Amino acid sequence: MPAVDQAAAPGEAVLYVLAAPAPASGGPAYLMYEVGGVGCVLAYTDLARLVECCGEYQPWLGIRIGALMADLRDQRLPGPVVNLPLSPAAWWTADGPPWHMTAESVTVVEPLP
Repeated sequence: MPAVDQAAAPGEAVLYVLAAPAPASGGPAYLMYEVGGVGCVLAYTDLARLVECCGEYQPWLGIRIGALMADLRDQRLPGPVVNLPLSPAAWWTADGPPWHMTAESVTVVEPLP
C-alpha cells in the first residue's frame, strides 16, 4: 500500500502513517495502536525511521501533515504519535500482519475523502 500524497505543497512535511486495507472497502486506512491507553495513529518522519521502528513490510500511507491533522481533527481522532518504535512482535512480515493482530487489538479507520 505504499503511497505518497503527491499534492504536497512545497516545503510541507509529509508523515508516513501506519496503514492497512480497510476491511469493508479494501481502501487504505489508518492503523490505530493503543498508546498510554488511547488509540492513536502512528506516524514517522521518514521511511528509514518507519522501517527501523516497524520493519520493512509494514504498510504505510504518506500524507501531508496539514491534511493528516485536519482528517484526525474532523474524525475526532487523537494523534499522531510520531516515531514510536513498535515491539517486533507487532511487525508485519512478507506474509502479512502479525498472527495476533485482530479487530480487537488494532483499530482500522479510513481517512475522510
